[in-house]
Amino acid sequence: MQIKKEVVDGLTIFTVTGAVSAEEIVTKAAEDMAAPQTRNSMWDFSEASSVKLTTPAVEKIAQSLTSHAAHIEGGRVALVGSKMINIGLGKVFKVFATLAGLPYHYRIFRNKVRAVEWLKSP
Repeated sequence: MQIKKEVVDGLTIFTVTGAVSAEEIVTKAAEDMAAPQTRNSMWDFSEASSVKLTTPAVEKIAQSLTSHAAHIEGGRVALVGSKMINIGLGKVFKVFATLAGLPYHYRIFRNKVRAVEWLKSP
C-alpha cells in the first residue's frame, strides 16, 4: 500500500495504490488535518487493488477524524473510485462523515477529471 500526497494547483491529491486498510487511511488523513492544508482535496482510490474496509471500519474512520477537524472551516473532498466497491464505500463514508459533523462537503466520482472540475468550481 502506498498513499502519495501532492499539492497541484491548490488542491491536495491523495493517490492510493495497492491494498489499503482503515488504519492507513486514518493515519494519513489525520496527519494532513493536523498540518496546514488546502481547502479542497481529492482521495483517488482508482488505482487501489484492494480496499480492506467494512461498514463499521468506515464509520470508525469518520469518528476518528472528528477530533482532528475542530480547527477546519470546511471545504470539499472528492472521493474517486473505479470499482463498484470503492464507489459504495465512498457513499457510506459520506453518510458517516456527515453524521460525525466533519466540516467538508463530500462527493463521489468515477472520473478524476470531473472530480477536479468540481473541486475547482465556485
